[in-house]
Amino acid sequence: MSGAKKALARGLTQGRTWWVVLVTLLVLAACVGSAQARFRRSDDSSLPSNVYAIKSGGLVRTYRLYVPASYSGKPVPLLVALHPALSDGAGMEKLTRFDDLADRYGVIVAYPDGVARMWNADRCCGRPMKDNIDDVGFINDMVAKIESNYAIDTTRKYVAGFSNGAFLAHHIACVEPDAFTAYAVTGGAITDANCPDAQPTPILLIHGTKDPRSPWDGGTTEGVYRPPVVDLARRLARRNHCSDTTTVSYASAPAVCKTFSGCGSNEVTYCALDGVGHQWAGAPAVLPLLLGPSTDRFSTTDQMWSFFQRHQRRTQYNH
Repeated sequence: MSGAKKALARGLTQGRTWWVVLVTLLVLAACVGSAQARFRRSDDSSLPSNVYAIKSGGLVRTYRLYVPASYSGKPVPLLVALHPALSDGAGMEKLTRFDDLADRYGVIVAYPDGVARMWNADRCCGRPMKDNIDDVGFINDMVAKIESNYAIDTTRKYVAGFSNGAFLAHHIACVEPDAFTAYAVTGGAITDANCPDAQPTPILLIHGTKDPRSPWDGGTTEGVYRPPVVDLARRLARRNHCSDTTTVSYASAPAVCKTFSGCGSNEVTYCALDGVGHQWAGAPAVLPLLLGPSTDRFSTTDQMWSFFQRHQRRTQYNH
């Protein structure tokens, strides 16, 4: 083959290679767009919650609020559900189905929206971190507004977070542990550069063993180190003055949950979901090729609420 023909052949091969890369990127972009469409739609009128806006930190911030029909003006628990990155309150409402739980147990549920669909959790993530958005202040302001309009049992105020929302939940527990009664997170670790260990607070960790974003055995993602889940659980157990021993508190494939002994009212439990990725277990998988599989044999929503039901402050706390 002549030099010219060889050069032409190489050009065609490279052209086909770049075409395959381009098509692959377009397909992935379409998938991400589809996932965001499933998560987002803050203006989705099909949702039973209502949208509210408040001024916080010099910004207009929004959140969705679901009040069960059974609400009668008597004090009820409040659950704040923090969405993952590239999502919002509407997406979290759809994903978790906490509204169904609220109807069964008479809970008010708040689904706040992050700026640019992300949260500032000290060392993560995106624009909120870069612009130093005060998301802890926003959550406090939102809760205060809800408490001014509804009777909230301040001995039963809870936070649930997923991924970036889990980071924020951990961050709140680090800087203002008394703001809520108990915390439950999935798919996210503590990202704070400095997190004091002095204040015990009940916490539940739920984590897939095949999570590529916050690996079970630890690792660095997007420049932020995520500690191994078991190491994190042990650190939280020390904070809560627990012993080093654990007992199996739940075992039904694919989940095994272990609870530290000697914690008193400040429970620390962690659940390993075997083979599950960066997903809200019990809900359909989102982008499983990138984020790993989900499971319908374990409900993160139900497990979190079971955990929350075990924890109530002995005295009222007004933030």
